[in-house]
Parts: sequence; structure tokens; C-alpha cells
Amino acid sequence: MTEKLIVLRVIPHSESDLVIHGLNVHGAKAVFYARGALKSRKRFGGGILEPTHYIQVEYRVSHRSPEAMAQLQEAILLEDFPKLREDYERLELALHCLTLTDRMSKEGMMHSEGVFHLLGNTLRTIESSENLPLLKLHFELKLIALQGDLPFIEGADDLLKASVKEHQTVSLTEHSFGHINSEIERLLQQY
Repeated sequence: MTEKLIVLRVIPHSESDLVIHGLNVHGAKAVFYARGALKSRKRFGGGILEPTHYIQVEYRVSHRSPEAMAQLQEAILLEDFPKLREDYERLELALHCLTLTDRMSKEGMMHSEGVFHLLGNTLRTIESSENLPLLKLHFELKLIALQGDLPFIEGADDLLKASVKEHQTVSLTEHSFGHINSEIERLLQQY
């Protein structure tokens, strides 16, 4: 089987194996077991299985044991968002977005394509944003809204209407930013 996904998390498992958490284009979290990933340059060479990478994977599902993790056979890099790794603050924000998405997504559950597009557009926008704190707030707000858990927050309407690419065009006072940020932090504690 073939699937495209954004790598959310990579967990070492034994000497050369990895467990990969990814978000597929349908907004569902998928977990794969990559046997020999740290040794195989042909199937997974060049650090392809890294968080933030957008990849296409080939995998196999066991019909004998459906509850077993899908076995990753091969991966092809589609986008690596190279500018994220040129600046620590940009990489830190990207990893924060991945961690939140991983924490808020359930394996196999189709949340929505919106979550996938939000994450991908945010990773691309992080590469060039001149206001990372506002972009962080914007991502968190939209992610909670896509989960259906966002109550009314005074002053957040303009952020909700704008795409993450347009975050720098949204004008917030310091007071509004602080208010929205404290409400978002409170909501994120539920996850």
C-alpha cells in the first residue's frame, strides 16, 4: 500500500529499527514499524524519516495480525522544508506544531483533511515568517478549532478567518494577543 504523510515523530526501537508516527492527507495519524531503517541506505537513506518531512511511503499490513503495526517498506522524500533547519527558533516552532498534532490526533481516526493542510501550510510558512509568536498562536487556535473544541474567544475572529499564510496581516493589540494566548494555553492543557 502507498500513502503520503508528514512525519510527526520518530522513536528508536532496538538497534536499527524505528517507529514512525505520521499524519496522512486525510488527517489521520498512522504508525509504522521501519525494520532496519537506521542501516538501510537504499530504502530510507539520507535521513528521509525525519520529523517535518513530507514523504510517500510503501507499507505492508499483516492480514494474520491486524492489530500489528504496518511494516514500512520504502519511503520517498517529497518535501523537506529545508529552511526550518537553518534557524533554531523556526525548527523549535515546527517541532512544537508536530508534537501538538501528534498529541491531538488519534491513530486511524480520520479527523479531517484540514488538519493535514493546516500542518503543511504552517511548516511552509514557518520557513519565511517574521512573526513566529503570532504564527504559533494562529496554528494552535486553528488546530483546536478543527478538533471542534474551540469556545468563543474574544478578539480571535480575525485569526480564525485568515489562513496561516496570512498571519502577518492580522493586527492584534498586545492585550488581545495575551488574552487569546492565555485562553489557548488553558485549552491545550486538556490534551
